Order: sequence, then structure tokens, then C-alpha cells
Amino acid sequence: MADTTTTPDAKKSDHKDNGKAPAKPDFLTQQQDDAKAAISRVLTDMTQSLKSGADVSAWAKQYPWVTAGAAAGAGFLVGLLLTPSKGQPAKQKFAELRNYVTPAPDPIEIAEALAAEKKKQQQPGFMTTILREAMKSIGPMLAGVMSGKMAQPEPEDMHAAAQAAVGNAGGGGGGADLPTGFGVYRDPNYWG
Repeated sequence: MADTTTTPDAKKSDHKDNGKAPAKPDFLTQQQDDAKAAISRVLTDMTQSLKSGADVSAWAKQYPWVTAGAAAGAGFLVGLLLTPSKGQPAKQKFAELRNYVTPAPDPIEIAEALAAEKKKQQQPGFMTTILREAMKSIGPMLAGVMSGKMAQPEPEDMHAAAQAAVGNAGGGGGGADLPTGFGVYRDPNYWG
């Protein structure tokens, strides 16, 4: 006689697919879908609760005195914050409020902004670059022309120098005939 009794383990394995346990990927996918649906339901419930709790008109209808008191208290606090004390100018009060409400700037951001501004100021514009390069090219030429003009004596001075040279070659007077641009050499005390 064969034993036809079933064990509890056999009953558990009979629940689906003729005794086969579900495959692991299918089981994990099902668990993931169930978790997503549960999270979605919870978020929807929370959103509805917040909407109904934050509905001011519903609160005002249900609790009119509490709503009126809360509004009066909020108005009092705002007035207290905005009204300057005796002897304090309104401008100063509003500056304090602005400093309180506005967060202090980050020192690193300030340093970066200053560095960027300095770099921007250091970079010359297009026309400045063109003029600078033109002066680099023309500058030496202008300096040469100017120094050549300054080094070149006037025609009268050249003529007088030539006469002095001819006079010195003939054994003549010497220093008195030198051209006028050479005052040091004309001084008789200079030569001793």
C-alpha cells in the first residue's frame, strides 16, 4: 500500500505552477512592483492630508476665532519687526533686516569673483592690443629718427666746425673758432 498522505511541505509547494516555486527574477519583479505601488499610495495619502490640513478657508470655517487670533498675532509680529525703535532711523532698521534676511556671501565666492574681475581688467581690449602692437613696431623707428635729428648738428654749426678745423690745420687760433653747441670746450678755463 502506498502512503497517500501529504506532508505540510508538499502542500506548500502545490500552491502554484503544479508544485514548482516561482522563479527568482519573477519573484523579485513582483516584490518591486508591490513596493512601488505601496510607496505611491503612501505619497498620495500624505499629499491629500497636507492639502486638507493647509486649506486656510476650511480652517477659517471650522475654527474662526483661532484663525482670527493667528492672523492678529502674525500681523503684530510683522509690525514689531518692521517698526524701528525710538531714536533708530528707519533706514538703519531696514538695513538690519536686509542683513538678517540676506545670507552672508561666501568668502570663497567673493574671492573668485574678485579674481575673475581682476583677470578681466588685465585682459586688454581689441583696440588697446592693436595700438600697443603698432607702438612696438613704430616706436623704435620714431626713436631712431628723433635721436638722429638731435645728433645731427645744424648747418651753421657744421660750417663753423669746418672753419675751425681748417684754422687749426693752418696753425691758427684754436678754441675760439669752435661752433656754438660746444660751450664747455669754449671755456678757456676748462683747458687750463
